Amino acid sequence: MAGIKKNRKIIFIILAILTVVVVAGLIFWDSVKYPLIRKEATDQVFEKSKGLYRMQYDKLDLDEVSGFLRVTNLRITPDTAMFSQQISEEKNLPLLIDIKIPELIVRGVKTPEAMINKSIEGRRLEIKNPQVHCYYHKPEKDSAVSGTNKEIYEQLLGNLNLISADSIDISDATLTISDFIDKRELLKLDSINVQLLDVLIDSTHQSDSSRFYFSKSAHASIASVSFGTKNKTYDFKMDSVDFDTDKKVLFLHTFRVIPLMSEKAFAKFSKVQKDRLNIAARNITVSEIDIPALSRGDLIAEEMKLGSIMLHLSKDLSYPHDGKNRVGTYPQQALMKVPFPVYIKTLIAGPADIEVKQKNPKSDESGTLEFKESSIQATNVTNMESRINKDNHLKIAAHTKFMGLTNVKADFDLILNNKDGRFSLKGTASGFNATELNKVLIPLGLAKVESAQVNQLRFDLKLSDYQGTGTVVLLYKDLKMTLLKKDSIEQKLEKKKLASFISNVILKDANPDKKDTRIAHPVFERDKVRSFWHLIWFTIFTGVKETVGMNKGKS
Repeated sequence: MAGIKKNRKIIFIILAILTVVVVAGLIFWDSVKYPLIRKEATDQVFEKSKGLYRMQYDKLDLDEVSGFLRVTNLRITPDTAMFSQQISEEKNLPLLIDIKIPELIVRGVKTPEAMINKSIEGRRLEIKNPQVHCYYHKPEKDSAVSGTNKEIYEQLLGNLNLISADSIDISDATLTISDFIDKRELLKLDSINVQLLDVLIDSTHQSDSSRFYFSKSAHASIASVSFGTKNKTYDFKMDSVDFDTDKKVLFLHTFRVIPLMSEKAFAKFSKVQKDRLNIAARNITVSEIDIPALSRGDLIAEEMKLGSIMLHLSKDLSYPHDGKNRVGTYPQQALMKVPFPVYIKTLIAGPADIEVKQKNPKSDESGTLEFKESSIQATNVTNMESRINKDNHLKIAAHTKFMGLTNVKADFDLILNNKDGRFSLKGTASGFNATELNKVLIPLGLAKVESAQVNQLRFDLKLSDYQGTGTVVLLYKDLKMTLLKKDSIEQKLEKKKLASFISNVILKDANPDKKDTRIAHPVFERDKVRSFWHLIWFTIFTGVKETVGMNKGKS
């Protein structure tokens, strides 16, 4: 959850920076509205920042009668030595900002109002190709950028009573955030375009719920967003981000998690069993967003859709388990820890291509579980207490084609804000020839199905942080198995003849037999260092073992 909290701060930082760029143009006009005091603009920036920033520009064209101003090559540069001193004295703000604006144009500014009423009112502000580079250093005492309209407007207005503009356009901007100490790039946004309509910053409208960060209407697009992990294991990239307050829609064309190491190198670097991720999701849409709530930092929307998804995970089991206690990490529990209010009425995802690859040290081979044409539909995705009091069930309907063989349907009922992490799961799997599973059973289970026809699998489970129970019904016939071992000399898998013979004597070759259908009632005690999915799988597998006549034992 620390990553989510950090990302939320980044969002507010971006909003604050863009607002600063916009308002800098308007305040610049206020400073230069008379040709005789143009120099005062640069002086005021230096004085008001207490020497931290200097401003300069190449050329200024001013027509006071028409209220027109053009500035070329405007530059606001920071004093990095002073910022370093502030860090040593624990007095620094989180960000140091370096701004380059090749062209800034202000049209239709009402100069008399600026003088008499301490207000800046203009028709249009254009900021072209700005380049904003921010250096980040977290203060010892957290003074992170606030996201409230009230605190922002008080900082922006200064001695002014009002700033307003019919429209503000920022075109083809770039924003980069780097670590001030090691200069490592933390975040980069390319080709940012923002249009704000009917912008009004004053004391009476700072709580106006019809406005989004002071504007009546806002549209923003970003060509690409990129950032990486500190340990250089992943890059995160987003392409074609589009946000429109009138349509109440956020659209993201592509989101990718890109591994920077090979599977072997990642396992060696991690030193423990850890999933290596490779993710790509396309056509992500959040619609019917509550815009006033978003201004407060809440994410409330009617629907979220994720289009085609590729999720590939790989893990080397020859490394030790990390031993971390995973109690409290189920999906519904993780949702409750998101550090801002969330409500998505309906979430739809898919089709998804999911692969889970694992290397077994006992066979020294890898097997891959495949989930094709997967999809989910979730309802009541929320961590908001008021909504949970009305309905505390997060329901998920899932469908997948396991190994391309069988259609699996599963319905989850996750209990929100439950101290024991309770949830239930009901599902079915259609029939298939079990010999087709050998490509994963042989490397991962050191077992081979010689024959078996599965007709159906049904399960109805009750699960929690500590245990899985329920019923499992496996209908099958003609079961014959071979158990395998690895030859220490030839390094090849070979048949365990005696064990295979005994197992086939013990195993029940069909269910139902001629009369009765066996129903298993598994009880599986959760290993607290294992995951949500481990509990589900081994509760079902415990029921399967009971059905076919295998001895119960630890997994």
